[in-house]
Amino acid sequence: MPGHTSVKYRLQALDYDAAYDRGTFRGLSGRSIRELLNTIGRYGVLDRRLIGSNGWRTGYACLHEQWFSQMGIALADPDYEANLAATFDYERDHAVEPDGRVKSRWCYNAGDAMRGTFDTNGFYEAQWGYLLDSQPCYVMCVAELLTSRATRHGCADKRRPASACWIGCYTAIRMAMGWSI
Repeated sequence: MPGHTSVKYRLQALDYDAAYDRGTFRGLSGRSIRELLNTIGRYGVLDRRLIGSNGWRTGYACLHEQWFSQMGIALADPDYEANLAATFDYERDHAVEPDGRVKSRWCYNAGDAMRGTFDTNGFYEAQWGYLLDSQPCYVMCVAELLTSRATRHGCADKRRPASACWIGCYTAIRMAMGWSI
């Protein structure tokens, strides 16, 4: 018929077990690990440049939990890794105070923020006190992300000394934290 187009689509679901197989974990339940990764690893993505373990339903992101990069290594999803890198860059630019202190949380509103700490970008300190682990967690996550990327992009190549990779990672962390080099 003139002016009309007909299209047929055939949709087929992926085989979940095959598409999300994480391999064999001796002595552990691979199915449980897969479900943990697929639930928390994706549930924790609030938005572009915002990853947190409390999840998109709550609107909170905790910057004081060290497993974000470890989850990325296990997920092996380039999109997650790219958003994780963007998250760390965003946190570096907006959650790290001039003195180097990393604010411990992000939220859409100041509901549980310590008075006077909620900023225009949504980062703040929790109302119950300073969470001292946000500093080491940020550095650990950045280091693990850099290490996992270096491994996949040739730094683990036996022809290149490991010290060259660590110097690069260390320099990147110092720059991310705003420390002088």
